[in-house]
Amino acid sequence: MSWEKAKKAINEAKNRDVDVFVSTGDFLSNDFANRVAQEVHNNGLKGLFVEGNWDHNITLDVQENVRLLKYQHVKIGKYYFFGMDEKIYYDWEDILSFTSSISSDKLIFLTHEPPKGFLDKIWNGTHIGNIDYAEFIKRKRPLLHCFGHVHEGNGFKKVFENTLLVNAAVADIPKAYVVDLRNLEIETVKLR
Repeated sequence: MSWEKAKKAINEAKNRDVDVFVSTGDFLSNDFANRVAQEVHNNGLKGLFVEGNWDHNITLDVQENVRLLKYQHVKIGKYYFFGMDEKIYYDWEDILSFTSSISSDKLIFLTHEPPKGFLDKIWNGTHIGNIDYAEFIKRKRPLLHCFGHVHEGNGFKKVFENTLLVNAAVADIPKAYVVDLRNLEIETVKLR
């Protein structure tokens, strides 16, 4: 993601009175992650980040209202945001265990990789998503699963009647998404 797209997404979040700004990784450097985190903070937003496959040991200087989630959750309002760090492998049973105390209709699952078979098709038609994430969402059916990684899969899809999947990978795709968790309505925001 370029700085221009990040700044525009943050400005859109502020202008739309978004409660939580989410980024699902590939900052490419600790400096860039902190620049985005600082901008989120400076705009008075809460921010939740997970690392991507291009990120290595990101540490955020802004701790007050911007967090990097690694196998942990944070409660904001009545929702629980659970973020994964894909550098250490956990299978779907582990993830179910981590989230067992959280009601499905209150769970927001944040990962970098998409679930296998959902918004994960690359240029040659191959699905490259994570099979354990697919099994987890099939069994737990969280309210929302946000991810990135597969830029060709940018978009959203409702599955299992009550789970919204959002691939917000933005490298060459100038759009982001605003989700209303009360009714799972989604708005596409152009970042041009």
